[in-house]
Order: sequence, then structure tokens, then C-alpha cells
Amino acid sequence: MDEAFENVIRSAIMAEKESHDFYVKLARISKTPSTKALFERLAKEELKHKKLLENIESSQDINIETEQYNDLDIVEDLLLTPLSEFGALKTAFEMTIRKEENSYEGYHKMAYLLPSGKLKELFEMLAGEELKHKDLISAEYYKAFGKKR
Repeated sequence: MDEAFENVIRSAIMAEKESHDFYVKLARISKTPSTKALFERLAKEELKHKKLLENIESSQDINIETEQYNDLDIVEDLLLTPLSEFGALKTAFEMTIRKEENSYEGYHKMAYLLPSGKLKELFEMLAGEELKHKDLISAEYYKAFGKKR
């Protein structure tokens, strides 16, 4: 693996760790069970992505696997959320959507630059996972706040 590619992999590993930590923090401060579950689930996903990237870095076999997502439907729990917390929750969702969009774009560009093969498939899968995360969060945002993001 050449040095430039190794740097990209290391950066991606750090980004996945930062995303994991971000979601763990959001889960910890979430006041409703469904938002907590959403952020805990996303944290787990980011750890899986990190491990896949670490396998590339250590030249281990790449196992590409995706997960299906079920709708979490946080609206019911939001009825129990005090009005004073809505602003922070809305901001957290907006930040999360932007974070997932940026991750998608980065992985998509990397996949585009790679020749056919396992690495290209991995980055295509990671791009798809980040897009699923964004779509999941966007759907919950729409249900909770009544507008597309």
C-alpha cells in the first residue's frame, strides 16, 4: 500500500473514531429512549466501519457486510421532551446529518478513485452506509420537526 493511500486510511479511521465518540456523547445526553437508541446504534455502526478500515491498514482480509435499518420513529418520545430541549435536539440532528453527508462524500470520492476490486467495494459500501445513516437521521428529523433537512 502506498504512503498516500495509507494516510487516507488512517484519516478515515480517525474520522470513524470521532464519529463514534460524537454519537456516544449524543446518546449520553439524549433525554428520550428512541433518540438514545438511534445514537447508540450509529455509534456501533461507526465502530464497525473503523474495524473494517483497520483491517485494511493491517492488510487483513476485508469482510464487506451491510445492515438493514428499521424506522425508529422518535415522534412519540418527543412528546415527552420538554420544549426547552427541542433546540439542542434539533441542532444535534442537523449536525449529525451534515456529518454523515461529509462522510458519504469522502468515501464516495475514494471509491471513485480506486480501480475495481475489494478496496473499491469497501469504500462503496462505506459510502452507502453513511448515506443510509444520513437518510435514517433525516427521516427522524422530518418526523420530529416537520421539515426536510
